[in-house]
Amino acid sequence: MPNLLASRIANRLDLQGSAYTLDAACASALVAVDHACRELADGRSDLSLAGGVHLCHDLVFWSVFCQLGALSRTQAIRPFDRRADGLLMGEGIGMTVLKRLADARRDGDRIYAVIRGTGVASDGRDLSLMLPRVDGQVLALTRAWQMAGLEPGTVGLVEAHGTATPAGDAAELETLRRVFGPSQPGAERAVLGSVKSMIGHTMPAAGAAGLIKAALAAYHGVRPPSLHCEEPNPAIEATRFRVLAQAEPWEAGHRRAAVNAFGFGGINAHVVLEAHPEGRASRPESRGCGGPGGAAPRGAFPGRPPGSPRRRPQRWGGALAPRRVRADAGQAGRRPGHGGGGPCPPWP
Repeated sequence: MPNLLASRIANRLDLQGSAYTLDAACASALVAVDHACRELADGRSDLSLAGGVHLCHDLVFWSVFCQLGALSRTQAIRPFDRRADGLLMGEGIGMTVLKRLADARRDGDRIYAVIRGTGVASDGRDLSLMLPRVDGQVLALTRAWQMAGLEPGTVGLVEAHGTATPAGDAAELETLRRVFGPSQPGAERAVLGSVKSMIGHTMPAAGAAGLIKAALAAYHGVRPPSLHCEEPNPAIEATRFRVLAQAEPWEAGHRRAAVNAFGFGGINAHVVLEAHPEGRASRPESRGCGGPGGAAPRGAFPGRPPGSPRRRPQRWGGALAPRRVRADAGQAGRRPGHGGGGPCPPWP
């Protein structure tokens, strides 16, 4: 009974709002964030926990992905590299705490990022479960940016789904080209990355890992690198993105990012977020939801106010701020034993 996990969290923390587990495959964590934002916007909750968990390195799980031909035969995960030949799996837990922006500011929380929009869409009818449909991915991204009321071209960092499967990378790069536009001569390129290059694919927790990475990048003003992309996929040149080999300062004024999570079977989720201009704002009297320029950001990542006692985050199980996903993928994108008793079968 998967829902027992959410129920026990609610029990231990005495949370009396809705508590449930959802399954949207690899998009689960971002779909959970979309649900949480709706709860906050509707006034049914004042604080939400949303994230994903993947602790499942059993024989059957590895065998299925081996038979699907999804695992890397070279035992390295290389998102957006021309040599990419499949994914590596990791284990991880990633949770975020979401509040309405006005409430986070009133409470003096450290605000890691502000969620401006979320979008979810399915692929609909297509040829195969194994082939991502670009139109479905584009729809999810478009919905999120329309909700945010922002131009996609203002993004500075996209944390991609980036599984390093040839079909998946190709579809995602085409999605990025359609939504964010083609490359422009002389224009600065935004950054494209995938945390899976560092911790492997944490399946339902993957969206949480990407969201936490993007929020921390915006908060600290640093765009992190993506590993194992020494020979970039030629299709990247048609987009307005580049992949970093080393971290670089992020000095743009608004520091706006976006996160993809695309689930097996055709469920797609996208989140638009940006750095809060103050990080930890003063405590305003108003509880209104309006943000800078009259916009209405959907939610904020609150954290422990600087200088406050450490008892509070301990009481909440360390979940008062976005936490880095704890993962095991054989260290830095290298694969542990796949549990199949021998090498993976050839690609179909």
